[in-house]
Amino acid sequence: MMRMLGLGYSGSPKPVRIVVVGEKGTGKTSLIIAALNESSQPQPNIPPVLPYTTFPSEWFRDPIPATIIDTSSKPEDREKVVKEVKEADAIVLTFVVDIAETLDRLSEYWLPLFRQLEVRVPIIIAGCSVTNREYHNQSGMEIITTSIREQYLEIETCFDWSAHHIARKLFWYAQHAVTNPVGPIYDKETSSLKPRCVAALTRVYVLSTRDTDFILNEAGLNNIQAQCCYEPLTPSQSRGLIDFVQERSPLGVDENGITIEGFLFINKYLVEQGRIRQVWNILRKFGYNNELRLADDMIPYSSFKRMPDQSVELSDEAIGFLRGVYKNLDEHSGNNLGPQMIGFVFQISPENPWSIAPYKDASEKTDDGGLSLEAFLSLWNLLTLIDPARSLECLICLCYPSSAVRITRRRAIDRKEQNSDRRVFQCFVFGPKNAGKSALLNRFIGRLYDDDNNNGSNEERYAVNMVDNDGVTGDVKKTLVLKEIQIQEDGFLPSNDALGACDVAIFVYDSSDESSWKRAIDLLVKVATTSEDAGLEFPCLMVAAKADLDSFPEAIQEATRATRDIGIEAPIPISSKLGDLDNLFPKILTAAEHPHLGIPKIKSKKKRSRKLMKRSLMVVSIVSSYNGEDVLVAFGGYNGRYNNEINLLKPSHKSTLQPKTLEAPLPVSLSAVNNATTRDIESEVEVSQESRVREILMDDANAGSKVEGNSEHIIAILKSEKEELEASLNKEQMQTLQLRQELAEGESRNTDLNKELQSVRGQLATEQSRCFKLEVDVAESRQKLQTLETLQKELELLQRQKAASEQAATNSKRKSSGGVWGWLAGSLPEKDDSP
Repeated sequence: MMRMLGLGYSGSPKPVRIVVVGEKGTGKTSLIIAALNESSQPQPNIPPVLPYTTFPSEWFRDPIPATIIDTSSKPEDREKVVKEVKEADAIVLTFVVDIAETLDRLSEYWLPLFRQLEVRVPIIIAGCSVTNREYHNQSGMEIITTSIREQYLEIETCFDWSAHHIARKLFWYAQHAVTNPVGPIYDKETSSLKPRCVAALTRVYVLSTRDTDFILNEAGLNNIQAQCCYEPLTPSQSRGLIDFVQERSPLGVDENGITIEGFLFINKYLVEQGRIRQVWNILRKFGYNNELRLADDMIPYSSFKRMPDQSVELSDEAIGFLRGVYKNLDEHSGNNLGPQMIGFVFQISPENPWSIAPYKDASEKTDDGGLSLEAFLSLWNLLTLIDPARSLECLICLCYPSSAVRITRRRAIDRKEQNSDRRVFQCFVFGPKNAGKSALLNRFIGRLYDDDNNNGSNEERYAVNMVDNDGVTGDVKKTLVLKEIQIQEDGFLPSNDALGACDVAIFVYDSSDESSWKRAIDLLVKVATTSEDAGLEFPCLMVAAKADLDSFPEAIQEATRATRDIGIEAPIPISSKLGDLDNLFPKILTAAEHPHLGIPKIKSKKKRSRKLMKRSLMVVSIVSSYNGEDVLVAFGGYNGRYNNEINLLKPSHKSTLQPKTLEAPLPVSLSAVNNATTRDIESEVEVSQESRVREILMDDANAGSKVEGNSEHIIAILKSEKEELEASLNKEQMQTLQLRQELAEGESRNTDLNKELQSVRGQLATEQSRCFKLEVDVAESRQKLQTLETLQKELELLQRQKAASEQAATNSKRKSSGGVWGWLAGSLPEKDDSP
């Protein structure tokens, strides 16, 4: 059973959606009923619009079911019709041969509508005669639709289904146009194969002729026959095919067999003769999907499954293979691969990825637009880093035989190990507008600093080159990728997964503009806190660009102080205009190779403590009067700092305040902090070396003598209270000593627990690495299991559909027809591009 690829399903085939549209009374519903019943008898009680109708897979040569969708002609149902058209895989457009207005509506309304909706699916014109439903005139149908088909090349074909037995064939052709589309293969305007089809067929030719000196002789033809499950050609059939090609394409044959020009001619001829299914059969057997890219089962996606802080790199073997490719194509050994040879590298790939952004202007080029070996390998490293699937596809097309990529270690583990074994590092380049980011990237790849090769675009831009390892660990050059990050006006930053790809970040600012510096340091804080919250920290550097201009006042001191406060290196001054880069790129590489250093020490949002509101607090006690007067005692409190003062306050009848202060230390139980501070109100009177109590006496002039008379009595009371307080203090000091001992024991236990925690973290990192490997293995096993289940289902379906007698008949037919090439080689023509 052929593999149906690119149709969006795995396992059971997804039905093809065929939508029938047209003017009222043009036979939309009748066409579907005729296909169902293959009868011209009038059907009673035909509804205005049929429900969805499924044609079983057994009706089609490619065993995929089709869902036929009838539509309404009412104006109020137009939105529903448009919705069905947008979701269609193919469209059948109906008209009545006897009513010219219905034919005019095709070009006046329906076909322009499809273009307006950007519907790019096969369109089949279906016409019928209301005067003679048994008469079938296909040639007349082709004549009256010629002008429309020439104007609208998206029309696949036209059918006259006046004879109802033709109706089913019409839907068969619609399904066939979806499963074997012409669009990806053939350009109707130029009457030629499309470039991606030429590349795919060239790869088929190369794979089939590797053992025959890249000439398609009898052995090569039979290689393709065998790949497509056909019987081998006989010598006479092979000779007949070669003669057929030589007669129509003289350059398609040489003395040894069919050339690549001849092979392309054969496939073009098959398409033009309506035998596109045979071309698709070849392409699918060699691993292509409906977009003429290598199908998913050809690319080992599981080989580059990774975490956000891991990257994909080419293996040593793949790098060696690409060095060999470069050497073979560098004809003059001048370390310069010209544009034509670069195109030859991707001749059998679906496309040249380096001809479009972001690769087109990402590397250093020679004077004639060529690439040195370093630039060639750098671009391959960039392609593998940001699009490993495309890189693998191109390597497979180059016939690379083994595993091509490797997954790097997680950056979290690199920080723990305090080194990185990566060969490709990605540096994110942040900075405000006009800070000099683009000029820096230009200098990195040897271009003029004001070369606007990004054309003012807001798209992220890359620059890649190899950097000398001065001061960098290892004995080989490393590839450095600079990615210019475009910050949106709303300050939107890259996602966490995008930040995970960053190995090191630089923040560029205009050293002559203070506002540029402030925006850059603010940006650093945002990026650093975001990456820390996500657990994806990376080293950061500040770059003071435009050093050829005068700096803003105190620029150096302010920048140095700010970077020192957050624990990163002082800003690196550069001038892209003068070419003075102060060894910047090796410094970036050094920072990337030591991911545990240069990480800004900024509290993340998760760790940022909440600021305490300063509130005044005082604990107050009213003491019952002594000596006939009430006394207010206030102690402790918080007003930005803790204190353990005791304030003794007495009411006074004096108009003038004469404060007198006595003060004593508060027991630990009444204070929030051991080391309390004291506060003086206006004056202090020392009572003893051990304690002081502040007493504020407010009295009028007439009460002075009375206070002196009672002073001895007050002192006696205070001494008594002092002794009680000292006893309490001693008790509290004992409790404090006990608590300190318990605290020391707790700290000791905490130290042990920290050590144990570090050990567990190490074990956890090891287990996480092992679990990741297990996940990859499980994913691979699941993929294999799904493939096995699919094959089993297909086998069961074949066993149900194909009886032994039918299989024998089919094999006999294939043998007589000569398979792919027999029709061209002189065998009886196949008629099986019809149901």
